[in-house]
Amino acid sequence: MADLTAPSPRRSVRRARHARLDAAREGRGGLSRKLLLLTVLFVLVGELLFFLPSISGFRREWLEDRVEAAEIAMLARPGAEGTDTALNGASSRRFLASRDLQSITLVRGGERRLLLGTTAPPDAIVKVSDLRTLGDIAGIAETLGSLLAPVEGRLIRVVDIPRLAAGEALEVVIPEASLTRELRVYAARVALFSLMVSVLAGVLMYFALQGLIVRPMTRLTRSITRFAAAPESAAVGVPRTRRGDEIGAAQNAFADMEKDVRAALHQKERLAQLGGAVARISHDLRNSLTTAGMVSDRLRDVPDGTVQRLVPRLERAIARAGRLAEEALEYGRAGEVEPEIITLSLAPLAAEVLEEVLAVHPAVEGRHLVPAELAVAADPEHLHRILSNLVRNAAQAHATRPRPDAFVAISARSGPAAAILIEVVDNGPGLPPAVREALFTPFTTRGREGGTGLGLAISLELARANGASVRLVRSSAEGTAFEVSLPGAAGVEDGPPAL
Repeated sequence: MADLTAPSPRRSVRRARHARLDAAREGRGGLSRKLLLLTVLFVLVGELLFFLPSISGFRREWLEDRVEAAEIAMLARPGAEGTDTALNGASSRRFLASRDLQSITLVRGGERRLLLGTTAPPDAIVKVSDLRTLGDIAGIAETLGSLLAPVEGRLIRVVDIPRLAAGEALEVVIPEASLTRELRVYAARVALFSLMVSVLAGVLMYFALQGLIVRPMTRLTRSITRFAAAPESAAVGVPRTRRGDEIGAAQNAFADMEKDVRAALHQKERLAQLGGAVARISHDLRNSLTTAGMVSDRLRDVPDGTVQRLVPRLERAIARAGRLAEEALEYGRAGEVEPEIITLSLAPLAAEVLEEVLAVHPAVEGRHLVPAELAVAADPEHLHRILSNLVRNAAQAHATRPRPDAFVAISARSGPAAAILIEVVDNGPGLPPAVREALFTPFTTRGREGGTGLGLAISLELARANGASVRLVRSSAEGTAFEVSLPGAAGVEDGPPAL
């Protein structure tokens, strides 16, 4: 018999082609490359946040050094303690030139006194930097202005509080060109260092993530791809790992899933082969049962008392065997026919089910307790089969432990949300615990002889197709009750209410 679970050659080729495309995409723009670029980018952003305060601090220190040098020169000049006369000798000019200063002015008592250098024209000074009140944001703005300033021709007046001499303020005039040159050198050095740190951090992060995340994820992805291409092959499995992180958990979860899926596929293959064999056996069995039925019809004409007593029992056995074969074939179909939902009266259908099913169980009383006004929205054929399976199971349960007052009752009532609740109740011995554990599982017949275990499984499948549900309400030594919940209907439409 052909393997119904094996992938077709066309599907295998398509999966292999998809796997190659995925590998090509991984090579062009893999996770490692993205992580490297993102790491470098984020480190550069962090360095940029450090870069601006750094060069602003360098500018302030550079200006403060000039102010401090101006104070030292002011205190060291001749007559510094007793005269207000400015000294403009050759030594002073050399000193000013060596410190990038053009003039030094002391403000005392509201008066400005030029101590060294020459007074600059007012229009030559393009900027005043007051270090006494300069904040961080303003310092960064002035730093960017100095960084982008032309190399020659601009002067800056720097104002600060004198630390060594008595006075209100000390002003120095500085050519901005010197500041711009040194600031650009420092900025380039900081930028180069930041770039080196970013690249180094990115490379280290790249190799760390490559070993810790990317390579394990790549192996796991390839294992998933190989498993998708040939899920039934044990050669494409992924082993479990001792890693305790998320990747280890994902790999172990995939390994467990792979094992379960492979076992399910193997079971599906065996069931498919078994289903084919059962279908052939059921077909031959039905032919044999047809012949046996014809023979039993002939035996009715035999005028022998013993034969006449045994013929009904033989006919019931043949009918039961035929029904079991039919159920097996019906359950093995690919799917049930789509339901045709109509609004139908429930009482006639329930009466018909009790009459048909209990005809072969004369010792069991059928009790019809469905109000005549109740209507449901369901497929008549499907609902008939659901109730028939439940009533038949209840009647067969009585056969295991007969009692004189045995009965099966069908009742119905309105439930919440406009639903109709149908109960099939019996006073039989109840369901064994072994049966309750797998109540709606096919081929579960533990605790009951003569059945296939398909009745409840088929009923549940049909109920779900009709938007309904089937559940066990109670089961004890006093009896068993099943409940079928169906959508209700306001009235009964024209059409056949039941079979």
